[in-house]
Amino acid sequence: MKIISMIVVRLVMILVLLTAGFALGFPIGLQRGFNTGSEWGIVQADIAAREAGSPVLVSLEDGQIRVIITQPRGLYKRAKLAELYNDRIMLAKTGKKAVPVD
Repeated sequence: MKIISMIVVRLVMILVLLTAGFALGFPIGLQRGFNTGSEWGIVQADIAAREAGSPVLVSLEDGQIRVIITQPRGLYKRAKLAELYNDRIMLAKTGKKAVPVD
């Protein structure tokens, strides 16, 4: 009986220490993981922006990720040309002109 009580006490102590370790380690790991994950997110955003050809400035300031997106030159002009091209394709396919949306 004495041996069983010693085993139970040791198991309870192990569980208490394990729970206390998780309880103390979680907040520390959460903060460290956010900082490390944020830095990795900044690197990935920079890579994706360079591949897309759009200049994006990404930084981590005071625990917040700041993203500054600048539009490429002539974006509106290219969008308007794409809209005209789409209208011409619709006219060629259906024979009807698309209704302008304001």
